[in-house]
Amino acid sequence: MSRNMQIPQGCFAEGHKNTMDGYNMSPNEVQDGDQFGWKYIAIVNGDLFSVFRGFTNWDDDFVRAHGDRVYDAKLARLLFPVLVNKTFYS
Repeated sequence: MSRNMQIPQGCFAEGHKNTMDGYNMSPNEVQDGDQFGWKYIAIVNGDLFSVFRGFTNWDDDFVRAHGDRVYDAKLARLLFPVLVNKTFYS
């Protein structure tokens, strides 16, 4: 994800608008009570699956289209153990 990426209207999942954008903040801007996190989603296509990472306040389709692809198969399997019988595709 680019630090300068323009995020279109409507990409945010309802109820999660307080998650902070850690890419576009400096350390001195962090305040008590700020929330940071990541959302990981797996996309299954037949016997294959891929994993993408985005901000927690992005909806799933936006994470898939604009998030960071996870290239580490071990991490992908730890995040989604239910997909153990699928082949990881990075």
